[in-house]
Amino acid sequence: MTRKKFAAVFAVIMLCAVAAVLFLPSCSGKKEPPADLVVWSGFVDKELITLKDLTAKFNAENNLHVTVINVPFNELKVKYQVAAPAGQGPDLVTGPMDWVGPFVAADLVSQVTDTEFTAEQKKNYNTAAIDSVKYDGNIYAIPLFMETVAIIYNKDIVPKEPKTMDELIETGAAFNKPADGKYGFFFDITNFYFSWAFFAGNGSEIFGTTDGKMDINKVMLDSPSTIQTLEYLSAMRNKYKLIPDGATTDMMNGIFFEKNLQFSINGPWVMADLRKKGINFEVMPMPPLANGQRPRPFLGLQGVMLNKQAKNRELAVKFMHYINQPENQKAMCLASGRIPSRLDTLDLIKDQTEILKFAEAAKYAYPMPNHPAMGQVWEPMGQALRLVIIDGKDAREVMKLQVERIQSNIKMMME
Repeated sequence: MTRKKFAAVFAVIMLCAVAAVLFLPSCSGKKEPPADLVVWSGFVDKELITLKDLTAKFNAENNLHVTVINVPFNELKVKYQVAAPAGQGPDLVTGPMDWVGPFVAADLVSQVTDTEFTAEQKKNYNTAAIDSVKYDGNIYAIPLFMETVAIIYNKDIVPKEPKTMDELIETGAAFNKPADGKYGFFFDITNFYFSWAFFAGNGSEIFGTTDGKMDINKVMLDSPSTIQTLEYLSAMRNKYKLIPDGATTDMMNGIFFEKNLQFSINGPWVMADLRKKGINFEVMPMPPLANGQRPRPFLGLQGVMLNKQAKNRELAVKFMHYINQPENQKAMCLASGRIPSRLDTLDLIKDQTEILKFAEAAKYAYPMPNHPAMGQVWEPMGQALRLVIIDGKDAREVMKLQVERIQSNIKMMME
């Protein structure tokens, strides 16, 4: 089969899949009225229920029929990319900030103009949240909530909260007895998402700049600070024996649930399970490194994006702002455990200790680049971490090859 034929068949298959999602609600036999707006979301559980409850409230207040269709998150991006240009997509889609770049590059989402999202409205939002949904200086989503990772520790087996990363490692190493199933410090060390905090805290950058703007042609991951960090992470595992073979987040969670792990690096998504398991846990920002700087984990964000082909743009923008009203955003954040993007919403959750601790961690976070070129970084950097930390390869040689690979992949992507 030729590449062109394969692409055509793939498009037909995906459109059929999209159609299945679109028409699933009608399978019950109950005739639904035509929707004034359609929203696709990959939210699940309490997040999805809360979004649907807010939508029902919006409908009742405005005598409208806005409908939320749940699309599995791991399918949502591709289905939107296929459906939107064919005129079969939703009016609005929720998604993470790193979808902004690819969607803009493919002309699938519309800029939210300064009259639709005014300077006065933007004052209520965290500056990092606004910056995260910008592409080439324009805003392409209204931020809903933010997320980052932090240290989560078991208060019952940690003698005191460590003041530095060195102290955390020393405490963990003293507790660490893998033969007995006990671990001092654990995270998915070969996953670049979780390990990046140490690179950024040591001064590494992913892309350089030209004239003050990010330049994807300047991949900076073979810098001395990157090499030093790879060696630091290798020592954490191989010298202090803190990270076991085959470490994964699921493995880490299982050990934490069994109350055999002191410190982990994890996100707000795990807190509900920790409570269910009866873990006496605490959240803290990652403590300073030996250089005095804190590790800087990626700052992620979920926002609401506007389809370029939205059938009622004015109503769509109204709905975007509605679910982001302070009380409504509070409901979404309580459902998800994530950090509000609005400063005034943060003031409404002062009794939510864990969320506030993640908000504190977010002050040190590194906004994840939303350019499509970032997609070419993840796999090579994961491989670099495995080669250096697990296989013991020379960090300089590894990064020289991986940066060349990233640059080559970006070049091919942009051609």
